[in-house]
Amino acid sequence: MLSYEKLYGMLFNGITDALSDIGEKDYHSAEDTLIRIQQQAEDYYVRAYEEDPDAPDYSVTVSPVIPIGEFREKRRDILKPNKGASDGRLL
Repeated sequence: MLSYEKLYGMLFNGITDALSDIGEKDYHSAEDTLIRIQQQAEDYYVRAYEEDPDAPDYSVTVSPVIPIGEFREKRRDILKPNKGASDGRLL
């Protein structure tokens, strides 16, 4: 049975860990933590639904998980400084 309290706790603790990593400027660890907790939450949700297929389906359309290398490449493109801005603003 799906427990939103357990799901919330799982996500809250993972996000807290990632924020701690960001505070220490360990961005790769924060990224890995967020991806790991996202996958764990999804696995938990899917397993809970498989155990009780008659439960209401509250699922939403979720983007597919992309490989970490591709994610990092896209992130670098997004975070390039805006060449036209003198104040260092991002795109």
